[in-house]
Amino acid sequence: MKKPNVICIISDDTEFSYLGCYGGNVLTPNIDRIAAEGMKFTRHYTSTPTCTPSRYNYLTGHYAGNCRSEPFMKSFPTSDPYNIQWNVHVKDTEECVGGILQSAGYKTGYVGKMHAGLPENTLDIRWKGANPLPTDGNPFDPEFDQALKENQKKMVDEMHRIGFDYAAALNWENVDLNPSPKMHIHNPEWVVKGAHDFLEQQNADEPFFLYVCTTLIHGPDHRESLAGDPRITPGGLLHESITDVMPPRYTVEERLRAAGLEYTHNAAGSLWLDDAVGSVLAKAKELGLMDDTLVVYQTDHNAISKGSCYEQGVNIPMIMKWDGVVEPGSTSEQLVQNIDFLPTLMDIADIEKTDEMVIAGVSLLPILKGNDQPVHEDLFFEYGVTRAVSDGQWKYIAFRYTDEQIEKMETGEVKQILGTMGNLHDFQVGVYHQPHWYDPDQLFDLENDPHEQNNLANDPAYAEQLKIMQAKLKTHLDRFDHPFDLKINPFCKTDAFREMIKASRARPLPAWLLAERQPWGQGEVITTS
Repeated sequence: MKKPNVICIISDDTEFSYLGCYGGNVLTPNIDRIAAEGMKFTRHYTSTPTCTPSRYNYLTGHYAGNCRSEPFMKSFPTSDPYNIQWNVHVKDTEECVGGILQSAGYKTGYVGKMHAGLPENTLDIRWKGANPLPTDGNPFDPEFDQALKENQKKMVDEMHRIGFDYAAALNWENVDLNPSPKMHIHNPEWVVKGAHDFLEQQNADEPFFLYVCTTLIHGPDHRESLAGDPRITPGGLLHESITDVMPPRYTVEERLRAAGLEYTHNAAGSLWLDDAVGSVLAKAKELGLMDDTLVVYQTDHNAISKGSCYEQGVNIPMIMKWDGVVEPGSTSEQLVQNIDFLPTLMDIADIEKTDEMVIAGVSLLPILKGNDQPVHEDLFFEYGVTRAVSDGQWKYIAFRYTDEQIEKMETGEVKQILGTMGNLHDFQVGVYHQPHWYDPDQLFDLENDPHEQNNLANDPAYAEQLKIMQAKLKTHLDRFDHPFDLKINPFCKTDAFREMIKASRARPLPAWLLAERQPWGQGEVITTS
């Protein structure tokens, strides 16, 4: 009996308010249709709230702290705490969804943003044999174009290495990290064309798995990209038109204004993303490939408090549609996590877990079939120097600097407070949304305080609940080879530390964030006062 097909689409930096089916004031008819014909999850979470580690979670089914790639282990031997940032990479075919499904007879395809491969295997193309690709490179220069094509080939080879039969239109990182400012534009048509080409190679008798990762809705400004040249891609200059795979770019603004919506970065990104999703699914339907096909739409992390373990960093949209299995228009409020993606596909494809697979997630197939029994008692989160646990009502976050980081602040070696990654970089907009960002212990009652504004950790009335949540976190921490000390360093209770927090909060937000960011999709205006 043929196994079901899977089409998975992952967008970037996507808040609930960017999707109509989650109440957003936007145009996303294709994604909304997936929800109307499938199941919408309201308490789906990433265990790590930035691009690279979240994508690693999806691909491997285990926590980023379990990464065993050589660069990660070199940076963080098991004697030291690990610090999750953009530093985890898929090591082996055997741990990747592509390789696992490939070994079970699936034709596997990957298009779009990667951000979790081994960079030393790919991004070492040199310009004129000596230097990195120039930051002022011209995509229309034949020599620069050839270097991009060679780089793209190495990216494709890396995807083959971890189990994808087909790979195309690869963005290794964010588009604004491409080697030339002229390339800092989104090109979803290129990605969609790659997905179309994969689908056209499939037949109805063999199962396939298509993984589509858009660069939308992450920056840079979508309005600038919509005005850009669609021939310019990280894979080199295109010499044939691909603009017919999606609605014309100029219609994005027209359709938004016709619907009475402003032409903003976020609104344009939502509609442009939706056009891409609609095109991929329409091509599969046109080719007769939608029978017994699971369609999954999800994202890597939320954008409001990105880089944190707060709800508006880790709680993310997910929708699953599977005709004949998932009840149309249904909603699940179960606690689920992105580490559950791989084990769910393994269950659907009847693949048994081997002893070598370090999979932390569980199958969501019972939920898809309508079972209301919980699959998780609680969820674990990790990022930088923070670890957290939530049981759905209570959230506990531990913010613990290393001794070395404390020493830098205490001695004045660094003049400002270190962020969630233990360095001078922090996700500034999240700091403004979350008044307890730097508190060592944080306890929140999510039922009565869903935006985590009232830290109960120092309230004697909640001392017992704090102990319960700390014990839950310790149970998760004990499953890792690396240590994480829950003792609070005395410096974090001093006036000097509190003054550093005040100074950090005094820094103004960038103008572009003030202009467009709205916390929690409620329309409040962010101020720096």
